[in-house]
Amino acid sequence: MDTKLITLNRDEVILISDRIINNECGTMEKPVDIYKLLIKVGSLYIDLVDPYNPTQVRESVIGISESEAWLLRSKVSSGDRVQSDSSIGVKLLRKIYRILIDFDLEDDIPALVSTDEPGISMDSQRKNSLSEWKEREKNDGLQPV
Repeated sequence: MDTKLITLNRDEVILISDRIINNECGTMEKPVDIYKLLIKVGSLYIDLVDPYNPTQVRESVIGISESEAWLLRSKVSSGDRVQSDSSIGVKLLRKIYRILIDFDLEDDIPALVSTDEPGISMDSQRKNSLSEWKEREKNDGLQPV
């Protein structure tokens, strides 16, 4: 199963851990082994959430599948806020969407729309656009996932 790495901080892990429940299964098209995902999130929770040092700011990384990314997407909203970060939902959605876009770019779907430039498919255009976007994000001080 193909995975992408996502970097999460303490507050993001707490938010995700609080939202995922044991009977989640994803969708018919994108099933999720919820227990594996809970173990991944739980390992980050143990690593990052220290009740004796709640102000400690650290991040950790896990690999998630496309199905897991879609499930996480369904658990986060732009309006999610925590005391220490009023835009946590937006930031977390941006991370998740970057991963979903990366998965989408890997699909071997032939381009249905041609461009004016010979030899360049829509897939190539999308990949170039994503590369340019990631570079702009880096230059704006935001590192891609």
